[in-house]
Amino acid sequence: MAEDAVERCADVFKAMGDPTRLRILQTLFPGEKCVTDLAKTLGMDAPRVSFHLTRLKYAGLVTDERQGQRVAYSLNPAMCRSMSGGKTEINLGGCIVKFAPDGALK
Repeated sequence: MAEDAVERCADVFKAMGDPTRLRILQTLFPGEKCVTDLAKTLGMDAPRVSFHLTRLKYAGLVTDERQGQRVAYSLNPAMCRSMSGGKTEINLGGCIVKFAPDGALK
């Protein structure tokens, strides 16, 4: 794996290395959500969720789209894709992380 790919993978793993960020990714598997929806689902305050979303966005795992006053966050389709059986995989270029429908890492 090229050095820049190694650095890229390391950045993504750092972003995914937090349990809250993994829960956010799991919550986004079915589709886009705004910060308030994520905060409610995760039982957290919106500023904390926004902090984690910023980190995930910087790592390229999530994207955002302004919809009026609402900002919708979703998994970045360039890195994340849904598979049969409800699984989702994150392709880091040199390795792939797969999530089962129950959210377990495979």
